Amino acid sequence: TKLLEELEVTEGKTVSLLPSQKILTWPGVEAVLKKPVWRPPEVSADQGRVSVSSVRRRSSVSDLDSLTAGEDGGEDASTRADRAWSRTLSCIRAPPRPGKKQGETISKGHRNYELMLNLQLGIRHAVGRQSAPTSLDLKSSAFDPKEKVWTRFPPEGSKHTPPHQSCDFRWKDYCPLVFRTLRKLFDVDPADYMISICGDDALLELSSPGKSGSFFYLTNDDKYMIKTMKKAEVKVLLRMLPAYYKHVRNYDNTLITKFFGLHCVKITGGIQKKVRFVIMGNLFCSRYSIHRRFDLKGSSLGRMTDKPLDQIDETTTLKDLDLNFIFRLAGSWFQEFCRQVDRDCELLEQERIMDYSLLVGVHFKDRQRQC
Repeated sequence: TKLLEELEVTEGKTVSLLPSQKILTWPGVEAVLKKPVWRPPEVSADQGRVSVSSVRRRSSVSDLDSLTAGEDGGEDASTRADRAWSRTLSCIRAPPRPGKKQGETISKGHRNYELMLNLQLGIRHAVGRQSAPTSLDLKSSAFDPKEKVWTRFPPEGSKHTPPHQSCDFRWKDYCPLVFRTLRKLFDVDPADYMISICGDDALLELSSPGKSGSFFYLTNDDKYMIKTMKKAEVKVLLRMLPAYYKHVRNYDNTLITKFFGLHCVKITGGIQKKVRFVIMGNLFCSRYSIHRRFDLKGSSLGRMTDKPLDQIDETTTLKDLDLNFIFRLAGSWFQEFCRQVDRDCELLEQERIMDYSLLVGVHFKDRQRQC
């Protein structure tokens, strides 16, 4: 959003304790406090700026927990503190490596190649045959969870579907009019949308599933993220869809994830299988390179990346205790940002969504300035 395009980094200085560690207590803290804390040098308005991406909330309770002695496999608390301190400073100070694509290309022979073909066929059919919505005002019937369209895709083709080299499958669109209108609301061009997902470039499968067991796929142009969902998760999204639609329509600067489609692929051959998935905007798709990314929950327990230092790069998602930046927004921007966060959290509370976080992407205009 426009509110988050330019930020300043604080002046370099030595302090006795990181802000994130002020709530922590452990035996031997005196030894730790003797260590000076490195902070990034200040980047003023005329020297350079830091750009922060849009923000998303992902499903964690903001539990401001404290670390206690003896929790980490017998390691004493002061040793854990030393390790945390060292990793925090190192992962922030390390210069970013050259940009690279995330994930594994889903090419022929990949275990999910057939699923990718089915998904692309379904999207091309669903988006291509739909006319643009004429109004943003939708009837309540459009949000009915039973409002869905099934289409069969036989390999030999049919009156409404093209022949293809994949297996026989059925395609389901959930609340098609609502998501078509959301795409219009988010200024998504139907042709560009199809090219991004169904073009010649294959999708990318991210290296590991999330904690929920969901898999994530990324379009080659980085615009869209595709996440597999459980049946219960689909029900939750459909339940909150009316409130979500009203919210994103009322607040242009909402920081909540943008949803563009909700679908299901059902394999109808010898192996019966259903895969449900949602298509979302990728918040790290930017004209700026993202050099650091943070997933922030406002918690301290377990909030540090577990990657070895030599494996941390610009694609690594860092956590609360890895963050050693203070961002300064202009007063009016800061106030509007806080207001929008409050509005978004009110929606999530209203819909009984407990597990969410703030995703922040940082762009260093002068890459050497962070070292």
